[in-house]
Amino acid sequence: MRYLFIYFCSLMLLGCSSGLKVSIPDKYTDTQNQSIGFLVGTLGATTVWPSTGETLVTTLHIREVSTRSSILMSDDDIENEVITLTNENQHFDFKNEKEIGQLFTLPLPVGEYEIFQVTIKGSNGNQTFTQKTDEDLSLKFEITAANASYIGEFIAKSRVAESQLWNLKFPSGYGYFLHGYNKARDEVLFYELNPQLTGIQFDVKTLATIKNRLIYTKINKS
Repeated sequence: MRYLFIYFCSLMLLGCSSGLKVSIPDKYTDTQNQSIGFLVGTLGATTVWPSTGETLVTTLHIREVSTRSSILMSDDDIENEVITLTNENQHFDFKNEKEIGQLFTLPLPVGEYEIFQVTIKGSNGNQTFTQKTDEDLSLKFEITAANASYIGEFIAKSRVAESQLWNLKFPSGYGYFLHGYNKARDEVLFYELNPQLTGIQFDVKTLATIKNRLIYTKINKS
């Protein structure tokens, strides 16, 4: 399992240097005696004015499902169980006429996990806004041994405001995610960016139906 630890360290360095910030508790890096799988997905933003999400800072908050039911844990203990993935849209692994994005690949112990919260920070030029889901999202997925568990793409988009003085539309500083699946693109990206994992099976993990003001379902792509 040592090669997985080395690979994990390289991922952390790559994530920080490329603009995708990863925070993961120590318990997930001590994988010497555990079966490992890989969490895969993309974080990105639309680029079409004025709904571009490029100026938004977006974060996915992930934890093991078992953590949620541990009522005896303190707030600090719970915080130490949380994995976060943050994108400031400074770099990208793919770009087209409408959006940019980065692929994330995290080695994790086998088990059941969930995205329980998302956070979006933005600005309209005068004020800074922070939005987060008020309730647990409970978007569950399973990490299975020696598999890439693909949970789809999370594309940030800005809500649009309109100037009453100039009748111009512009990003409001508030935003939301469009969630969908682009397996054809992201599977290719996964193997291109992780040539040492060519023997890993790439599996789509379909999340539960999302009903939240900060995440909307995107039309799926094959």
